Amino acid sequence: MQHAQIIDGKTYNTKTSTLLAHNRYWDGRNWDRHGRNLFLYRHPDGEYFMFAMTMWSDERDHIEIVSRGEALWFYDYLPEREVSREVAFPGRA
Repeated sequence: MQHAQIIDGKTYNTKTSTLLAHNRYWDGRNWDRHGRNLFLYRHPDGEYFMFAMTMWSDERDHIEIVSRGEALWFYDYLPEREVSREVAFPGRA
């Protein structure tokens, strides 16, 4: 899954960013959470963004920039973590 989107003249790309956490996991029947999955990423410059993926025809996959505080919340909320908290939020006291 690769997605790129330009927001305010800046490219946010899931391929070149670090995946921190998500809710895509096998529940015994499928990988999708009611047809939608959320993925938290850190851009190479340190900004955080969410990638929302959908299987519904009337919705579109999209990227939304989130603050560091929101990213911390999503990191705790999303059940699957790809990196440790220290790697996800470098320099955090």
